[in-house]
This record gives sequence, structure tokens and C-alpha cells, in this order.
Amino acid sequence: MATRDYFTDEEKAELLSNPYTARVSDSRVIFTLAFKKFVIANIDKPKMNAPKIFVLAGYRKGLINAGTMRY
Repeated sequence: MATRDYFTDEEKAELLSNPYTARVSDSRVIFTLAFKKFVIANIDKPKMNAPKIFVLAGYRKGLINAGTMRY
């Protein structure tokens, strides 16, 4: 069984400071419609992947584990 990562209070505040974040719980981030459109606009660009899109959107590298996210 996989372990679940939880956000610290500092990480939650950091996530909420990004305009692409709608809500944050201890273990989940809800993104805005604008972020979803941003992903769609960028995902097919050469050498682009989910971690790079999060950084391009202003999230700190490693803050969000894109490999375990459900889209």
C-alpha cells in the first residue's frame, strides 16, 4: 500500500499563494480552471512534461509530486 504525503502548514500557504490554486487540504490540491487550460495549452509543446508545467506555472520544484496526481 502506498504511503500518502501530507502538506505542512507552510506548504499549504505556499500553494494558496499561487493564483492557479483554488483550494488545498492536508493531502490534496484543487486547481483552477485557468490552470487546467494552462496545462492543455502547454502539454504538447516539445520537451514539456507535468513537472515542468508546474514550475512554469509558478509552483516550486518538488512541491507537487506530479507522478502521483490524479488528473
